[in-house]
Amino acid sequence: GGLIENNHAVRGGGVCLIASSMVMNGGEIKNNSANSKDSYVGHYGGGIYVSNFQNWTTVGGDYSREIAGEADFTMNGGTILGNEATYQSSTDEKGLGGAIATYPAFYAGYEKKPSITITINKGDITGNTAINGGAISAYFEATDVNISSANITNNEAEYQGGAIYGVFNSVINLTDTVISKNKAAVGAGVYLYASEMTMQSGEISYNNASH
Repeated sequence: GGLIENNHAVRGGGVCLIASSMVMNGGEIKNNSANSKDSYVGHYGGGIYVSNFQNWTTVGGDYSREIAGEADFTMNGGTILGNEATYQSSTDEKGLGGAIATYPAFYAGYEKKPSITITINKGDITGNTAINGGAISAYFEATDVNISSANITNNEAEYQGGAIYGVFNSVINLTDTVISKNKAAVGAGVYLYASEMTMQSGEISYNNASH
């Protein structure tokens, strides 16, 4: 239960999980944002950001330590609504995962492990926006996304993956899930690049790709 609302960060506007775990049993995560007016590399996870690695030299200047380990987010009902991950300037556009973003630090060698797991057992993910992955952005082989009995609707990406954006060997499994009325330039429902998705049941309907 409860509410996480109207918060802001460069990564994880509502929640940031680094080698950590969270279980959401109902409640709402809404109207949070991950963006910035400067050139900092990031802007991931308007609602929730999940990663298996953090080099603390980039967030606070502590050169003595880094954190690595398994990370997971589990959603058992509730709503992730109206979150945003965007950064737009005259020279660059970034922003991954309006609702949820995973991003292993590939430069540190963690693109394959420790694991990052997103488990959505039921709930609504709606009205979120990003440059890529309006609802969910899943990066690299370390990441598994398992979604069942959920509604992923009315999300929007500027470029790719209105609902789900899976790239570079991520694995996505869908069961009894509705992906509907999402928008993007390419892959309004789902955009996959060198990744794998299995859909056991459910529907992908009424999504709108403009290109």
